[in-house]
This record gives sequence, structure tokens and C-alpha cells, in this order.
Amino acid sequence: MLDNLIAIANGKGGAGKTTLAAQLGGIAANSGWRTLIVDLDAQGNLGRDLGYYDTDANDHGAALATAVVTRSAPGRLRDVRPRLDVIPAGRETPTAEAALAARRAGDPHAVGLLTEILAPLAGDYDLMLCDCPPATHAPMVEAALVAARFLLIPTFRDEGSLDGLERMADKVIRIRCDGLNPDLELLGVAMLNFPPRGIDTRDVRAELVAALGEDLVFATTVRENANAAAHARKLGVLQYEYELAAANQEPWYKQRNTRRFSRSAT
Repeated sequence: MLDNLIAIANGKGGAGKTTLAAQLGGIAANSGWRTLIVDLDAQGNLGRDLGYYDTDANDHGAALATAVVTRSAPGRLRDVRPRLDVIPAGRETPTAEAALAARRAGDPHAVGLLTEILAPLAGDYDLMLCDCPPATHAPMVEAALVAARFLLIPTFRDEGSLDGLERMADKVIRIRCDGLNPDLELLGVAMLNFPPRGIDTRDVRAELVAALGEDLVFATTVRENANAAAHARKLGVLQYEYELAAANQEPWYKQRNTRRFSRSAT
């Protein structure tokens, strides 16, 4: 288990895991923390949020796959932002998943392989984040939960996301009870893509608090803003960067033929 590692996971796809990993990692790095994001999702969309997806620097998960096969520390994409490094994912990530699954078939302790390959890097960072794939029992998700000190679960307001949250919370209990990572703790649940006010927001929060307790549901709700989110991902910028661009853009009458930044990005 790595004390400075947070796994970001939900059993359902599209629940905001990559968005939360990118924004949290970027803000931590901008605040002075040395930060590493480990992308474990074969979709590799973290690269779109951080702007490296279509660059030559993106190895699409090759470094992670090599590290899992050779049991060595993976290479990193350095300085995606100042103080922010990334281990990318993509089309090579299934190779890492298959190798991890094969090792586990012959060695039950291989579930700790992610801990083993990330441990040499841990001292370089104040914070490490794992962006997990949308599954509960996938080898890579289990490996992340065994490696992490904390689990952070994002959720949207749809029933599928809430069901995925419940399955992930059950997974934490099993990981701890099986002795694979008795120190794993649920850091909290983050509510993403909610309207600023409304029955949905109040009802979902009340449901989460009833199930988990007040201390495990973050007070801040990330509000719904489809235009700003889509525009920021298209540009490969983080929301705080997008917000600054919106604040500093020229008046609308000087930008008649260009797409403007949404001023509601906050």
C-alpha cells in the first residue's frame, strides 16, 4: 500500500472518474504539489483532458504494459503541466491487464503488482492518483485498490452511477476483509454533473448521506455545465485554465467569428 496514492473509481463508465482525476491532479500540481496521475483506463481519455492525446509523447499505455510484464517501474510522461507527470493509457493497456490477470492465475499475491511497480516512484510525489477503468472486478481495478491508501468515488445523478458506487463500496469491504489492503479507506464520494439547485441534488445527497454518513459525502457539488466541459476537453485544457481564459477573453464584439469561452465555467 502506498500512503500517497488515491484510487478514483466507480463500477460504471461515464461517472466522472477521468474528469475528476484530471482536474484534481492539475489543481494539486498548480498548488505546488508534485503529482502523478496513473491512467489505468484503456480509453485513455485522460490524454484529452490534459491535451497530450494526439501528441508523439503519448505511448498509449506501452510503458505501463512493459512495467507489468517486466515487474519494473514504468516510464512517465513528464511535465504535462508544471509538477504534473502522467503514466498514460490507451490501446496498449489491455496488454497490461492480460499480463496482470495471467500472473494472478498462478500467484494470488500478484494482485500487489501495481504496488510493486509504483513503489519506486512514490517518493518523487506528494500525491499520486489512479484513474481506474469502469469495472469492479477487473484485475487492474483490484490492483489499484490494493495499492491505494484511499478510494475516491465520483458519481453522477443517474441510477447506474449510484449502483456502481454501491458495488465499489462493497469491493472496499472485501479488499479489507481479505487482508489484501486492510488500510484502504473510502476518502469520500464526489457528486459530479448536478444542477446547482434542485430536487435531484438534494435527494441524491440525502441518499448518499444516509448510506455513508455526512463525513463521506463532499459538501461541494460539481455543477452541470456541458458546454464548458466539452469545449475544455476539445482544447485539452483543465477547468481552472478554461476559467482563466474565459475571464481574460476579449469582448464579444471583438470575437464575432470565434467560439467564446463560457463564463459559467466556475
